[in-house]
Amino acid sequence: MYKYNIGDIHFKTKKACLDYTRTKIKDLGCCTIDKEHIDFSFFNHLLKNHDEHIQKIGVGVHYFYIIPNPLNEKSYQTMIKRLVDSIIDFSWVYCCKFKARSTTEELTKAMREAIKEETIAYKKNQIILQCNICKSDSELYKNYHVDHAFPSFSTLKNDFLNLTSSIIPQTFGSCYKPYKTIFKDDDIAFRNEWVNYHN
Repeated sequence: MYKYNIGDIHFKTKKACLDYTRTKIKDLGCCTIDKEHIDFSFFNHLLKNHDEHIQKIGVGVHYFYIIPNPLNEKSYQTMIKRLVDSIIDFSWVYCCKFKARSTTEELTKAMREAIKEETIAYKKNQIILQCNICKSDSELYKNYHVDHAFPSFSTLKNDFLNLTSSIIPQTFGSCYKPYKTIFKDDDIAFRNEWVNYHN
């Protein structure tokens, strides 16, 4: 099993990932990478390696784009155009370093993964899937993110963590194929309690 992955692309070392990404960006040069672009998925997965990716994404990514690095004219900088027209940079080099995520972030990811079946069932029951922000209804099924209008997922999660008498997991497992953070078998009772609370 490879330790370093960007989507379905696997690397034996961080350096191999860095070299691959550097070459890809150099070959692309200055350009826009929207959802129709062949490399959109790559940059989307790359961004998720950033420990501040949630803040970077904001309400959603409209497209990525590459510009010359203002501090080094021989290299490039990666940028995000958000759905609300704001822009922000993200370091592709940092994303290739695979910094360890905090326990809190891993817990949140595992809690989201635990309710995946409910998320899928909800989407299947909708007559029309539409983004509440950009109003698009022509996305691929897997691109739609489901969250609560009220209460928010964050509120439900925090309320549950304050109410539960169970020991909150501090370490997590991973599912290799979809590269998801999951609860370990020892924490199945906590997982089930959370799923029931969420439902």
